[in-house]
Amino acid sequence: WRSVKYECVYMRELTTVSEEKEQIGSYFEYYNNERPHQSLNYKTPKAIYLL
Repeated sequence: WRSVKYECVYMRELTTVSEEKEQIGSYFEYYNNERPHQSLNYKTPKAIYLL
């Protein structure tokens, strides 16, 4: 949850619950499908899952 807080929640000024849900949902899509992870040898979780 640290990444979500520091890369999404704390970086934006979200005003409504629906806006928060939308932004966090978009962040999870990015985090799992596009963002490389050092612990996965700079691959995405999606790429590792599909191996």
